[in-house]
Amino acid sequence: MFLARVSLYCDCVSGTDVLSILLNRMAEELSSVPLEPYSETLAKFEWEKVRFASYSAEDCKRMWLMISRQVC
Repeated sequence: MFLARVSLYCDCVSGTDVLSILLNRMAEELSSVPLEPYSETLAKFEWEKVRFASYSAEDCKRMWLMISRQVC
């Protein structure tokens, strides 16, 4: 549900293609992470598996943190 809310938010943001890729890759990674409280899941999240194109793992993490601050 949370990622669905973020997806709706991303539809209104420029660079949606990049954000769509980011969210899809995060969803793939989340499927392999046990469900835990948000902060614990985020701490265990493997951003190296999320990175794509010229975006580093740190870039992806920063994008997500920026998005999540505006959604939550």
